[in-house]
Amino acid sequence: MPISTGPPSHYLSVQDWVSDIRPYVGLGDMIAELKDRKIDKGRVGLTGFSSSIMATPTLFHGDVQTLERELPGVEFFPAGPLFEEMRLIKSTEELAMLTEAGRIARLVVDAFIEIPEPGMTEAAFYAEIFKTKLINGAEPQLFFLKCSGPAEPKAGEFWHILHGVEPSMAPSQRPFEKGDVITAEWHTQYCGYLAAAEFGVYLGKKAPDQLKNINRVAVEYLEISKEVMKPGNTIRQAWEAIREPARKAGLDYVELGFHGHGMASPEFPTAAYPTDYGPPGLNGRDIAERVFEEGMVIGNNIDLFDPNWRPDVGLHFGDMLVVRGNRAEPLVNIPLELPEIG
Repeated sequence: MPISTGPPSHYLSVQDWVSDIRPYVGLGDMIAELKDRKIDKGRVGLTGFSSSIMATPTLFHGDVQTLERELPGVEFFPAGPLFEEMRLIKSTEELAMLTEAGRIARLVVDAFIEIPEPGMTEAAFYAEIFKTKLINGAEPQLFFLKCSGPAEPKAGEFWHILHGVEPSMAPSQRPFEKGDVITAEWHTQYCGYLAAAEFGVYLGKKAPDQLKNINRVAVEYLEISKEVMKPGNTIRQAWEAIREPARKAGLDYVELGFHGHGMASPEFPTAAYPTDYGPPGLNGRDIAERVFEEGMVIGNNIDLFDPNWRPDVGLHFGDMLVVRGNRAEPLVNIPLELPEIG
């Protein structure tokens, strides 16, 4: 058998369901292949990567112009929405991969509880979390939106221990201290499928009552979400039901909703923000009457804080659910009590 000495493709090493992979070929080769297959007339869909955040598929304008010029008999149309619909209901095989990603995500949760201690740097903690993913079979996935700092800062100090744009995406050399909150959102990737998980711990023997109350309301949200995310219920019914405990408790949030999960995050459908905030792709306004269907996979977004206590300290909390019959099934099974460790 001849041995290939051409440039390799790393995609061949991580999957076996696609065998015809041709790395480092240009658009000209693609056009020639279409012509060889007699796909030079009719309608051809164009699709690139997209998600609820990246609502516009990633297609280079110059490439589209080249395709239109070289294949004048083809009517090109945007096919991204077709793929979003195809990705909406997960197959048995996809659910198996997401289940394995969820299993590894739970091992990361366990490490989240066992590893932190006073004096450990954020960078060392980050490295241990990443190690936990890899040694248990996950693929490298760097997204780890972590926040840490004192639950009860000194007077005049303002920390951003919340979900948002201010937390550093890279770990710092700051050492953990007793009284810290450590909270994060992350993805665990297996065969390209992402598990959603959000979690937090308190580094000390007795967390503030306000922090425990935030965790209590987050758990209430999670339990309600298992009940309301079922076939036939609308997106609106779900977000109204799950936000009610926070309203009653006087809590506020950065995100308090949910989104689809699979090969991207967030996937369709997404309703993480209030309907009057942010783009429609993230607030659910345009899909309010869309119904849940069996086989959807949904990640929780529970990012609560108590504005009457501290507007800068809160918790991430969330599992990943499969829509099933009368009750959604969690795939990570995060602990429901706030861990007090160290």
